[in-house]
Amino acid sequence: YKEWRKSIAMIKQLNGLEDKDVAMLMFSQLTGRAKELIEILELEDFQEGKIMDMIWQIFDNASEKMEHQRLHEVHQVWERAHRKHGQPMQDWCNYLRKARLDLQIQDTDTKISDRALASKMLRDSGLSQSAQGQAFHNCGTEMIPNRMETVLMNMHSDIQHHERRSGQIIPSKKRY
Repeated sequence: YKEWRKSIAMIKQLNGLEDKDVAMLMFSQLTGRAKELIEILELEDFQEGKIMDMIWQIFDNASEKMEHQRLHEVHQVWERAHRKHGQPMQDWCNYLRKARLDLQIQDTDTKISDRALASKMLRDSGLSQSAQGQAFHNCGTEMIPNRMETVLMNMHSDIQHHERRSGQIIPSKKRY
């Protein structure tokens, strides 16, 4: 929801639209639950200067999670994070950094050290134990995130291509 809201703000700014124009566009283009939520607005509401404030308030109330729910969600994302099959190493490292940042924003008492970040980058990278050992050795046997990211990206820059190939299903020969 927050990403979508941010994209609406960017579209508004890039196109020099006014709130009334954005509100009318949203009203005419939205479908499903989002459309149902703002159908309570009357035509007169669109003439007021605060129409977008009204719309965002409606969406905020419907979409915003309670604090404990957000906290639970960011902890789950961090704890369950692992590089997916076919995911580029750069995307994995970026995803993990964002997960750590989101967790620390939601829970200011939680501090994930750089060492823990580097360890998780390596540990959940999807590499074999021997490849992890080689990466750790190439980092100078130190868990430093920038160094770990560089090593993982250099050693496994095209891992997504190898994984895709090995994951392909090869048709078997028919037997009669």
